[in-house]
Parts: sequence; structure tokens; C-alpha cells
Amino acid sequence: MTEPTPLTEEAQIAKDALARMLAEMEFPAEVDASETTDQVLLTITSAQPLGVLIGKNAQTLNAIELVLKQIVQHKTHSYGKHLQVDAEGYREDHAQHLRELAADVADRVRENQEAIELEPMNARDRRTVHMVIQEMDDLRTYSAGEDPYRHIVICLPGQEPEGARE
Repeated sequence: MTEPTPLTEEAQIAKDALARMLAEMEFPAEVDASETTDQVLLTITSAQPLGVLIGKNAQTLNAIELVLKQIVQHKTHSYGKHLQVDAEGYREDHAQHLRELAADVADRVRENQEAIELEPMNARDRRTVHMVIQEMDDLRTYSAGEDPYRHIVICLPGQEPEGARE
């Protein structure tokens, strides 16, 4: 049996900080950590429902993630890897929903030959949609508007405004 690869200092700090945070909240949960060359993924598991840790539109999960990033940056004195916190598979389920939405809207754009604006979304969600459409040679995306109303437009090549950026 192969020994698990030890966590980097950055991942261990993040895992320990999240475990302490949950303990201070008196929330009975376990924290698992895994990492790739560019990301640390912390997964929260519990016998109790985790909706309160996820929050509406993952706002609580995003806030926890932001605090952990600050802790890790302070302790390591570097920006390091991307840090992601998940609970009950929320992040992957949400990303799958966005991939399906992008594919459905792509079909409508092709059928109607007209650009379609999506609802405003955060940067992480916009990136997911951009990545899906980027794999399609016959469509383009660009972001429009200012936060918190920034949104994606999916269109045919040539329909994007001059200077639009993905």
C-alpha cells in the first residue's frame, strides 16, 4: 500500500486553520485536504447538514475561503496555490450546473444566431462558463458590466464588441 503524500506547509496550515475555525464555531465536522500543483482543496464533512456553512449562493463558503486565504498568506508570506473550500460536494454540483447551462445557451445561440446574456455571476462562475465555451470552436464569450452585475455574453464569432475580453 502506498503512503499518502504529505501535505505542503501551505495545505497543512489551511487544513489546521479550517479545523480550528469549525471547532470555535462548535460545528462538529472533519476537514480533509488534497492538493495539486496549483490548488489546495479542503473538504468539510459532517453528520450534520452543512447548509449553514455553505450559505445562500455559497456566500458563507466563500467568506470562509477568503479568511483562510488571508491566514495562509500571512503565515507563509506568499500568495501560493489557489485555495478552495467545499462542503457536501457543493462546488462540483454547482460547476456541473454551470457547464450544463453553458451548453444549453450555446445551443440556443447557434439555433437563433443571436448573442445571449447570462445573469450576473461571480468571477469563479464566469470562469467556469468561459472554459466550457472556449472548447467550442464556433462560439465566443466575453464579460460585460461591472461587479456585482458583471455577466457573460455568449455569441458567434464577430458578434463580440471590439476590445471585448474573455
